[in-house]
Amino acid sequence: MRYLAIIFSFFFTVLCTAQVYQSTDDDGNVSFSDKPSKNSKTIDIIDTNTAKAIKPSVTLPSLNQQIPVSVYQTFSIASPRNDSAISNGLYPFNVTMQLKPALKKGHKIELTLDGKTHSKGSSLSRQITNINRGKHTFSAKVVDSNGQTLIKTAPISLSVLKPSTNNRANNTLPPDTPVRDRRPSTQPVVRPSPRSR
Repeated sequence: MRYLAIIFSFFFTVLCTAQVYQSTDDDGNVSFSDKPSKNSKTIDIIDTNTAKAIKPSVTLPSLNQQIPVSVYQTFSIASPRNDSAISNGLYPFNVTMQLKPALKKGHKIELTLDGKTHSKGSSLSRQITNINRGKHTFSAKVVDSNGQTLIKTAPISLSVLKPSTNNRANNTLPPDTPVRDRRPSTQPVVRPSPRSR
């Protein structure tokens, strides 16, 4: 067994040469050599299949490239609620946001109104004034010192109403009236009959 292992080891060693010769002595022992001898015969070596290595087309990200990771878990607009209404848009109201965990140093909160920046700062409450009648959209996002967005709120829709100037006496409410109570008066306006004049 050891003899056969030596023979096969030699055989595989000389595979890389141009020719391999096999010979058998008088005792029937088989030997291989890269040099021809008496009564030796040439062994044809079959070339192994080879293929060119395929270069991967995937580009690995650079180690120096830093992917921003948000340090915030939740961010939302708490007030006003989505699809709610401000019944008296003549008075200012606040947009209040909730952020967890608290705002980090160097980060800013940007509030947008109808797709345009309304204000930037660290406060979670912003006062809205001089807003036109109609439907509006609010959203907010937290940005770092490079302006990279870290987290965004879901947008909310808000309808703003304004009382008619012809009926101001019945619709105008004190500025400290809560938003939920700012509802225009539904009582009809009593006008004198032409005959009673």
